[in-house]
Amino acid sequence: MTDDRNTKWGHNPDTWMVILTGLLMLIGIGTAWIFYRQFREMSIQTGILNTQAQQAAADSVEASKKTDRQLDIAQQQAKAVQSSVEAIRHSLEVQQRAWVGLSKPIVPTSFQLTPRISVQAEIPLKNFGHSPAMKVVANLMPVTHTEIHKMAPHACDLVLRFVNGTIPKNQLQGPQIKRGFMLSPQEEHSLLIGTGDDVIDPASVDTLYFLGCIGYRDQFGHTRTTHFCVETPWLAKDFKVGQELIPCSVYTDAN
Repeated sequence: MTDDRNTKWGHNPDTWMVILTGLLMLIGIGTAWIFYRQFREMSIQTGILNTQAQQAAADSVEASKKTDRQLDIAQQQAKAVQSSVEAIRHSLEVQQRAWVGLSKPIVPTSFQLTPRISVQAEIPLKNFGHSPAMKVVANLMPVTHTEIHKMAPHACDLVLRFVNGTIPKNQLQGPQIKRGFMLSPQEEHSLLIGTGDDVIDPASVDTLYFLGCIGYRDQFGHTRTTHFCVETPWLAKDFKVGQELIPCSVYTDAN
């Protein structure tokens, strides 16, 4: 005890241990403080980066929405331009196309109800348009009042087959029906048509109707049709050759 107390302070090992421990504590505290500052700085930087990332994501979403809106606007503008072009093209076709229809009333040259219905008449055609009508073909089909609504949708079936060239040549009869004919603008032509149908019972005929169809091709390559309907003025049994067939109130249109 006496020796320890007499030992000088600077030469005491315990003193050095205390000093070393103190230095280590100071170093540890300093290191911890540095780590804390770095961690706080990293947290701040991470927060900034996270905020920037969120803002970038929001900006990207907004930019994507803006791009989509601009794309929709561009598509709508393109559709509007296309619609405008189609409207101009259609208007040009309407102004320049051929329009074939009846030029005057139909007057039968032959008319009989028994023993079967048989009618002959000239169909007066005219091209009212501004360009030629090609492969012009016309047809006339007699029907009773009980059949008119059933048969009207099929009035152009045969005509369209001729105009579109789907009838076999060995089934074609007559030079005109075989190839049709051309009508220049404002040109007129009378087409002789003969009808006969032994299916219709003459005794059941009240007013006799005729469903007509004119088919042709225009310069734009379209197949066109004109539907028309005419009828006897009063009872069919009282109809006389030389009288005009009058227009029906239905089934008259052109396309």
